[in-house]
Amino acid sequence: MTAWAVAERRRKTTGNFSLGHPEDLVTSGPYALSRHPMYLGWWLIHAGVALGRGSAWASATLPAGILVEHLGALWEENVLRERFGQSYADYEKVVPRYLGSPAWLMRTSFHTARRPTPAATAIDKGKAHAEGLQNPPKGTQMIAPAAKNAAT
Repeated sequence: MTAWAVAERRRKTTGNFSLGHPEDLVTSGPYALSRHPMYLGWWLIHAGVALGRGSAWASATLPAGILVEHLGALWEENVLRERFGQSYADYEKVVPRYLGSPAWLMRTSFHTARRPTPAATAIDKGKAHAEGLQNPPKGTQMIAPAAKNAAT
C-alpha cells in the first residue's frame, strides 16, 4: 500500500518530486480508497511484523505508532485544506481518512481506484477550461474582438 501510494504520487508529479510538498492533489490509485494510504501501509507493515514474527515489541508499539501517525494525519489534513481549498474539501467528502466500511470498499473496489473520483473530475475540468482559454485547439483561430469587428 505504501509503495503503491508513493508510486502514484510520483506518477502524478511533473516537476521535482517532493513527498512532503505535493504540487497537485492526488485522488487516484490508493488515494481513491484512502486519504492517507501511506500511513495505512505502515500500520499494516507494523502489524504484519508483530503477528508474523510474534514480536512483543512490535505489538506493544503498534498502538503508539498509530496514535502518533494519526495526529500527523490530522495536521496534514489542515495543511492540505489550506493549500488545495475546495478541491480538498470535496475529496474529504468522498474518500475516507483511512478505510471506509466494508460496503464502501465493495462499491469502490480496486477497479474504481483507477477511475477519477468526483473531486478529481472537478479539478480536471477546471484545468481543462483554463488551458483551453490559453491554448485553443489546433486548427482554430482566435480573433481579437477589435480585429473581428474591423473585418466585418
